[in-house]
Amino acid sequence: MNRLDDPRLFLRVVEAGSMKAVAEEIGADPATVTRRVTALETRLKTKLLERSRQGASPTEAGTTYYTAMRRILAEVDAVEADIGEFSDTPRGLVRVSCPLDFGRACVTGWIVELLERHPELAVDLVLSDTYVDLVGQDVDVALRIGQLTDSALKARKLGEMRLMLVASPAYIEQMGRITQPQKLEACHFILYSWMQFGRTVPLQGPNGKAVRVSLQSRLSINNLGAAREATLMGAGIHIGPEWIFVDDVRSGRLVEMLPDWAPAPTPVHALFRSGDYLPAKSRAVIEHLADRFPRFPVAIERHR
Repeated sequence: MNRLDDPRLFLRVVEAGSMKAVAEEIGADPATVTRRVTALETRLKTKLLERSRQGASPTEAGTTYYTAMRRILAEVDAVEADIGEFSDTPRGLVRVSCPLDFGRACVTGWIVELLERHPELAVDLVLSDTYVDLVGQDVDVALRIGQLTDSALKARKLGEMRLMLVASPAYIEQMGRITQPQKLEACHFILYSWMQFGRTVPLQGPNGKAVRVSLQSRLSINNLGAAREATLMGAGIHIGPEWIFVDDVRSGRLVEMLPDWAPAPTPVHALFRSGDYLPAKSRAVIEHLADRFPRFPVAIERHR
């Protein structure tokens, strides 16, 4: 019996919640499943499962062991899948997480292109503006906008999004014409929580001059599309990526403020779990996104 067989059996018991259910699944006697799990506990010198008439649930040690072994065995399976075919062909399911509006605008199309190139690959694209735990939610690749804080994860920088300050004509009329960055401190900002810089923002001006502006805000939103809607409604100024505001600026629904004072671009990274081995399916996704992203930034006419 392979040394990894008992850990795999333990994982199935945790997921099924019952040794009896797993025994039926693999066509074995329940006593055999119990004996193998007990042997694993003896080898590890710790109790992994709480047994009851209702089923089996992991102990604290069992939960830790389950989480670690699920990650390790997934890597083992990925290596064997690649090596077993003597090929670096991407195959199998890869889960990709991405912010909602960015995913709808760009990433979905890029993923469709990727699938056309790799017929043995499948993608589960999760579009969400909530924080995604790669390990806990079994995500292979996550796209993050803004500065990174995940020190336990590996990352590849895909590029940068150019930012601009925008507001509705009604809000500008209410606040008066703003010609200097310092006057922004009297305004209210609509913050996009995935990208923000704290309560101050650096602006780069003419001839390399830089200033840092304090932000006042009563509204923070974790969805870029909703932040755009609030800006259109005149709730304040928003600092956001050019690509989502291009049509609004061109149509006059929004006005670019202080076009000579640009916020620093915000980085976009592809994050993936740490480990020496990265499956071919994940590599294919990351390489494709890295290839497509440089085509993404939008050059817009400056509306002065």
